[in-house]
Amino acid sequence: MIHGFNVQASGTVFTAVPTKAIDRTDDEMSEEKIFSSDKSTKSNDSSQTDVNNISYQTSRKLANSSMVAFTDQSNGKYVVLSLQKDTINMLQSHFGDDDFYKRDDGMIRLDNRAESYVSGWFADIAYKREFIKADSNSDGILDDKEYKNTRNDFNVKGGISDDNKSLYEEITNQYSLVSEGMYVNYREFNNPSNIDDELNATLLKNKDFNNTLTLEEAYNTKDDDKNYENVIFKHANEMIPQALKDAMFEEKMRQLEEQISKKVNALSKLLYSKGDVSQLSPLEKLLLEDELSIVKNGASDMQKVMNDKLDEMLKVEKYMEYK
Repeated sequence: MIHGFNVQASGTVFTAVPTKAIDRTDDEMSEEKIFSSDKSTKSNDSSQTDVNNISYQTSRKLANSSMVAFTDQSNGKYVVLSLQKDTINMLQSHFGDDDFYKRDDGMIRLDNRAESYVSGWFADIAYKREFIKADSNSDGILDDKEYKNTRNDFNVKGGISDDNKSLYEEITNQYSLVSEGMYVNYREFNNPSNIDDELNATLLKNKDFNNTLTLEEAYNTKDDDKNYENVIFKHANEMIPQALKDAMFEEKMRQLEEQISKKVNALSKLLYSKGDVSQLSPLEKLLLEDELSIVKNGASDMQKVMNDKLDEMLKVEKYMEYK
């Protein structure tokens, strides 16, 4: 709950392409000829510089990252890109070290379930979100104009529940063109400059590893799993007419006044019974949960608690009269 409202986000934004897991031996992976243009991983063996076996080769290595290779199951070729250390650590914690083969050239070769998972999200970004198609000059970098031609956005509809207690947003269209989508600014980062950028962001957001990125996950930041509430509240604040905001606020104030009144009545009963909590109904005990915790911690001046609640009620009443 945020700012007095329940916040709900529903629907799927993106879905990884289904892939199968292939479990290889270390000997098989050690014999693979995988080209990388990165100086720290490039081999002197000229047989490894065959670009015909590369489906995608990053042209901009990310900071604090390692070069990673896996198979693009759409064409059987290799993908060579950079994954950040945080992403790799998260993947290793979930899939285990056996799915990460460290090659002699320093590159990490993904295998089995880890490869299947990452390659599924790569295919979603590269082909379904059309990152490769949008890269019109094929330099591996997306400028702002090219990025607008990706389908890395979505459309939603949102609103307020009939009882004015909840804000909600739900997906109405997946894979929208960025130039036509509604929430191009939902990201916590700047626009992705290449596939590596977006792949890292997607993997970090899909923390349940279920191959679907929900609206809630898309709005979350890597350090805050509740950020979607702030995003939806921000959108609502931008779109809701001021008159409706005022009406909603007054309704909240009336609800607050009613709640305080019930607390005062329950506190009066408690005072009359000289603090005998057994005299309260289950609902009254729940209503006074915070106040009773204060008493248990030693602040047993019930009259002071009562006065505080009366002051709160008076302030709300004065506000309502002023309005």
